[in-house]
Amino acid sequence: MGQTDKEDVLDNVYYAFHRAIKDHPALGVRVKDHGAAGKYFERLPFIDLEAIVTIQELPEGQAVEQEYIKEVLTRENNKPFVDPTLPLWRAVILIEKGIENEVAFYLVFVWHHVIGDGRSGWAVHSSLLTALSDPETTEIVHSAIDRRFVPTSIAPLQLPLEELLTLKRSPSKVHSTTGVPSSRWAGEKFQYGGKVRTNLHHLRLKATTASRLVQRCRYNRTTITPLLQAAVTWAVFEETGADDLRAACAMSLRRFFDPQLAIDDSVMGLWITAFVIDYTRSQYTEVSQDASAIWKVAVVNSARFDKEVEKGDLDIDIGALQDIPDYKANLLGKLGNRRENSFGLTNLGVYAPLPNERNVPTRISDMILSQSCHINGAAIQICVASVKGGDINIIFSWQDGIVPDSFVESVSNKIYTLFKKLTSE
Repeated sequence: MGQTDKEDVLDNVYYAFHRAIKDHPALGVRVKDHGAAGKYFERLPFIDLEAIVTIQELPEGQAVEQEYIKEVLTRENNKPFVDPTLPLWRAVILIEKGIENEVAFYLVFVWHHVIGDGRSGWAVHSSLLTALSDPETTEIVHSAIDRRFVPTSIAPLQLPLEELLTLKRSPSKVHSTTGVPSSRWAGEKFQYGGKVRTNLHHLRLKATTASRLVQRCRYNRTTITPLLQAAVTWAVFEETGADDLRAACAMSLRRFFDPQLAIDDSVMGLWITAFVIDYTRSQYTEVSQDASAIWKVAVVNSARFDKEVEKGDLDIDIGALQDIPDYKANLLGKLGNRRENSFGLTNLGVYAPLPNERNVPTRISDMILSQSCHINGAAIQICVASVKGGDINIIFSWQDGIVPDSFVESVSNKIYTLFKKLTSE
């Protein structure tokens, strides 16, 4: 960015958020009467940026730096939004001295899932990048901006999902319930002892490995997401000895909206669902002897993904919420019971600058996505993100007591070893 003083960076990020708040009305809301049956969104009149945007210096050394970033992400994933006077997001700037007198920093943007999906993170970072690249950012007199009194957007909030899609349900799907088979592995039963802790593990695939993996996917007529799904499933089978697994794969619903609404990746909102795929151990017998056999499963996954897209909004998982009369009672009813899904996978994809963000002095060189665990989630949640030409970051998250830390580390190591074999063929 050209500045060497961390106060300059903080000033510029404050200004960038000032712009982002204007772009995204969801950044200016809170939940009124949280926990009550009649809770609703309420627009805040202003936002105190000093209360929710902080700055910290990264320790020296790449390995120490990466571990520190993981610690920050873990802390933020376990920090609830409890202050009713603040919005449902916050940010932490992790700064380091870069080369050529430039400042490099990580911007940890934390938001409640109720105001935005994964692509919403893209939307906010895009707004920040645009603002930080604007010549006005470095020329503006920052004292003219009252950090503690930033007006929120008066623009209407984005439409809810039920007004954008039909959410059609097949008669056989309405009120249908199925038990969790004893043969399916899904971690330990969820027990609530007054505090829930989310743990994180980070697997980074270097850009060279990522590039080769993408090339191999193209050669085998599949993509990264189906391959990741297959690789994780195989690793969990290897680690557990289970006979059955169920994977939940996140899918953005923005593709199904009327194009005239212009709800693309630059817009913040919650429009996501998940579909499940059941696997049996027999599907992975060959992979243990021959790593290349994983491509067969990945291709099958690709066909399944395409089928889900072809269905449109018919019988999407999020539509089942219409069948639940009392959400709170439904969630409390899961206490002490087995989870339905073995793991969940969210691949945000490759972040590429929008047309108006290209050829600008400020750029995004790395991206990580993590997610807090919850009672309705899988035993392990896996989030994937990357930038064009950069590393692929894979974050595993799990709750205390559901799986051991060593289990996740072993699964991660198996996936890494598998990918190295695939890229060395």
